[in-house]
Amino acid sequence: MRIANAIPARLLPLRESLSPFPRGEEVLRLTQLTESEWDEIALRFPGLGEGSGRKAARARKIFRFLVGRAMATERHQPVWKGELPKSEPTLYLTAHLGDLRPLRYILRRRGIAAAHVLGPENLFREEIAAQDREFDRQNPIDFPHFFSTDHPHRLKAALGRGSLIAVIDRVFKRHPPAPESEGRFWAASFLGGFLQIDAHPLRLSHLAGVPARPIFLTAPGGRLTVSVGDALPSEPAAALARFADLLRASADASRHDFDGFTHRWNPGRADGKRIV
Repeated sequence: MRIANAIPARLLPLRESLSPFPRGEEVLRLTQLTESEWDEIALRFPGLGEGSGRKAARARKIFRFLVGRAMATERHQPVWKGELPKSEPTLYLTAHLGDLRPLRYILRRRGIAAAHVLGPENLFREEIAAQDREFDRQNPIDFPHFFSTDHPHRLKAALGRGSLIAVIDRVFKRHPPAPESEGRFWAASFLGGFLQIDAHPLRLSHLAGVPARPIFLTAPGGRLTVSVGDALPSEPAAALARFADLLRASADASRHDFDGFTHRWNPGRADGKRIV
């Protein structure tokens, strides 16, 4: 990491602009999608623009470099936008923009007991668990790295002694979506299309008596950046509107950090949902 540590932060935007665009198999390796699959996603999210697969692959390559350097050195830490996180329990709300696991690691390196909220489909994580243990050897915190949505009572209890990170943009599967409760999902305009946002985690914030704050880890202009919003209001419409504002601002500054693979089946439509 000595070479990475030697690159001044001010030169990273130049480095990004000169970095060649990956092609073909490298796009697939870096993003888990082919260039043609990215072209289809860009039809639903036209803000991605032309050549979105190559641009996303280059963004992913640079993002991984920046994260690896931030984890290995003290000199090149992320830029923080907004109020720095505090040690008090907080429900952090984010989306599939940038990368989620490094966000948890960055918070924990600052001494913040932070864990992800994971659905049952994401609990098969042996490789990630091994990386979590390796991280803990250098950054020990007596707090799990994740809690399952299968045990909601444990989520409230966890917020009594630490913070949780909940990903609230709706992930669509290949098959038709299951029936949903009225008013659960709202639509947020995003890169020329729409993401659907889950309002349910706001109830957890209210039940646990902790603030909910939006947070995103992206790399605009080749600078690893953590954007943290103010505490959200208790009223769902106002809270989701504030969340969507920071989501859009983060995406507009770093649009190819969008996780297209996770949203490969997202229709990109509001589908009659209330819009924020």
